[in-house]
Amino acid sequence: MTIILKVNFLSHRMKIFTLVTLLTLSISALAQQHQILDVFRVYEVNGKVHIDCTTSAGETCNGIVYYRSEDNENFEMIGQVFGTCGSPDFAVRYTHIDEEPIVNKPSFYKVNFGGWGYTESRTVTVFDFEQVGYQVRPNPVVNEAQIFFHNPSGEQFELALHDLLGRIVHTDVTNDNQFHLEASNFKGSVYIFSITNVNSNKHITGKLLIK
Repeated sequence: MTIILKVNFLSHRMKIFTLVTLLTLSISALAQQHQILDVFRVYEVNGKVHIDCTTSAGETCNGIVYYRSEDNENFEMIGQVFGTCGSPDFAVRYTHIDEEPIVNKPSFYKVNFGGWGYTESRTVTVFDFEQVGYQVRPNPVVNEAQIFFHNPSGEQFELALHDLLGRIVHTDVTNDNQFHLEASNFKGSVYIFSITNVNSNKHITGKLLIK
């Protein structure tokens, strides 16, 4: 009888612990989402950064302020909406476009809704391909790297990586706008690469250093 009571007691404690744990996880998950928003997206289109927010139905705020940062610590204001925002009856969408974003390195964006505080920051990188037609990040390559290039139409491109003797040591094909390289697959050295449009045969060339 004593053992049964002990088991029941432990089982009861485990149920309480499980319930508390689930409640804690649920509260934590909710805390990660901004209270006033249904949607918060930051993305790049044709060299411009779009900030897309949708306030939840029934939620209002006192103004909206958009911020940008180079280091995720020091933010500058890049846009503002004055007055009461949102609606007590339906969801409302707000968009802001950063016409002159930071290029060729990550930048961070967040939004402050008056009376509700800041969203979490989101990062995006806008590449300027006008000078050389590609970006290698990072370069030199230590662990891994991406070779970014301009491919807005999703055409097929082929990558050929050559060593300094002209030998092809790696090839890849993609319809995306980047190729991925793992440094562990190559000896530390300087490499020459070419990125060729399979349909038009136009190509760009560059070099990278793998440590």
